[in-house]
Amino acid sequence: MGSCQIGLKVVLYLYCVALKGRSDSMLALAEDHLNDIMSNVTAIVCGAIASNYRNIWWLDPAGAVLISLYIIRSWVIICWQQVDKIVGRGAPREFVDNLMSIANSHHEHLSVDCIRAYHFGSRFIVELEVLLPPKMTVEESHDIALFLQHKVEAFDEVERAFVHVDYINRPEPEHKVDYNLRHNRNLVLLPPERNKPRSRA
Repeated sequence: MGSCQIGLKVVLYLYCVALKGRSDSMLALAEDHLNDIMSNVTAIVCGAIASNYRNIWWLDPAGAVLISLYIIRSWVIICWQQVDKIVGRGAPREFVDNLMSIANSHHEHLSVDCIRAYHFGSRFIVELEVLLPPKMTVEESHDIALFLQHKVEAFDEVERAFVHVDYINRPEPEHKVDYNLRHNRNLVLLPPERNKPRSRA
């Protein structure tokens, strides 16, 4: 009975490993099956040895302690990885550099001002701020940005991409920023004359 259970767990483990790239649920199930395999094998082996050699009776409980410590360690590591994703940890530098390369080569008139990529669950939210010529029509700039958005969202790791088009590099922040935890989040607004609606001809 024990060998059948272990064999079934091995099959389930291999199946989950094959699919673990699709979701974190499969990763957790694979780890759970692996822990079951190791605990069952350890219990059978250590129990058999301890029952046949009475002078090492302590092997059975020692094996239980060791496998318990291993399982605790593996779940703590997985838990820590998931916490990083829940709190929106930034994407790896290599991934951001790859996005930068793709965006910079997307169109001859486009240059990248800023890229942000951070976890949204198991995938990433990507924000790109790009520069296009000020004389370019809205139609042209929209289509260039939309195609870039689709190109970035084609990555399996990307949940959603947002492309913001500007015509100049702005040193001031365009979003609320925490300059100091003791102060409120402030947004640097454009001068009043820049916010006035333009009169129609």
